[in-house]
Amino acid sequence: MKSSEENLELMRRYLTGEADAEVVKLLGDRLKVDAVLRRDFLAYARVDAALAAMPAKVVPVKNTRWRVWAPLTAAAAMLAAMGLAWIGLPFGARGEPIATLVATTNARWADPNVELALSSGGSLPAQLQLESGRAEFRMVDGARIALQGPATVSFTQQKVVSITEGRVFCECPTPESRITIETPQTTVVDLGTEFTVDARADQSTRVAVLSGKVNVIAREAGVLMAGEVVEVHQNHVVRLQPLTPEEMTAISLKEAMPPSGMVSGGHNALLDSSFESKLPGRIWHGTDDCIQEAPAFGRTGQAVRIRAGGKHYPLVKQRVETGAISGRVVHAMAWAMSPSDDPLSDRQRAVLKIAFLNAEGREFACSTRHYLHTARRTGEYVPMEIAASAPAGTHSIEVQLLLAASTLRSGSVCFDDAVLLIVPDQKP
Repeated sequence: MKSSEENLELMRRYLTGEADAEVVKLLGDRLKVDAVLRRDFLAYARVDAALAAMPAKVVPVKNTRWRVWAPLTAAAAMLAAMGLAWIGLPFGARGEPIATLVATTNARWADPNVELALSSGGSLPAQLQLESGRAEFRMVDGARIALQGPATVSFTQQKVVSITEGRVFCECPTPESRITIETPQTTVVDLGTEFTVDARADQSTRVAVLSGKVNVIAREAGVLMAGEVVEVHQNHVVRLQPLTPEEMTAISLKEAMPPSGMVSGGHNALLDSSFESKLPGRIWHGTDDCIQEAPAFGRTGQAVRIRAGGKHYPLVKQRVETGAISGRVVHAMAWAMSPSDDPLSDRQRAVLKIAFLNAEGREFACSTRHYLHTARRTGEYVPMEIAASAPAGTHSIEVQLLLAASTLRSGSVCFDDAVLLIVPDQKP
């Protein structure tokens, strides 16, 4: 028997409870020394957990080697018995991803398939390379991590993020969400704060605290308070001038949001914002065979329902001609709901997107945010909103309401009450 086939059979027998003591020992010995086998072992165990959660009976695909699936905890038990850290892998202690992609702005990845995989609830690769743009992740314990490209990071443990290049903004709102950031020069331990870490090409690390405090593990660094900044080099530490409020805003990587009064009193540029017209039609367009009118599911009247239908990203969208609006803040809002008669799976998301189009009508920049990706109750609407500055060259805007469907046949989302505000220039 070939080595790969033998390993597959060992894993199958262990996860289905058929392994005797000799098989358990053999598999354990191989897992200790083979990182690829450990990855495959956890991948199979996670598929097991997903299949176990499905309400319908799973019918094996022809020629598959796997016929029966055992609990995911079996994988954790095996790793624990070998002294290997379950939380040191790309999934948390309860089987959920260590980090989940929740938003992007003009993100361009070294691997073009990364965003599709992450948007579909897939596991993180060993290393993420963001060539340009911005990407935001939610850690399993509640921390918020925003990357500014170019950046190279690894989410290797449940509370540890490793950075070899680029800027990372971290927000840890609760004691449980506190994390550690590692760079080649130092380790930054969160003590309840907002901070940024820059891993630089000159082999230095810059740490800046926006609020709270952090502990920088480097000689002559120590605990930093709000406004303090240090540069950690290979053999020394440089303390810089305290940050000004303007500098704090510039490095925070937070979204630009218009004043609340502007949002409530602004003009909605979208037509048929409550989806009362025929769908799809001349106002809202999209994936025809996945769009349905939903008169019984609206917040006040009708809504639009998007069904998965085996697609990647079924959607409805509306284009608004804007003319030249470079630098102006664009704010999109809508409501989303997972209906109880065809709810979203754990791998599916509701997505709100602002697409910026040039004079030829081509998308050249965008901002997205994902919703309904955490524990939720069906039948309840949640608000979605996103804001971005219109880049130079913008001639029109497209608001898109999408379902990240993971190519599943089932699963749907209802959208209602969409809004697009173009904030006026703030004149002095």
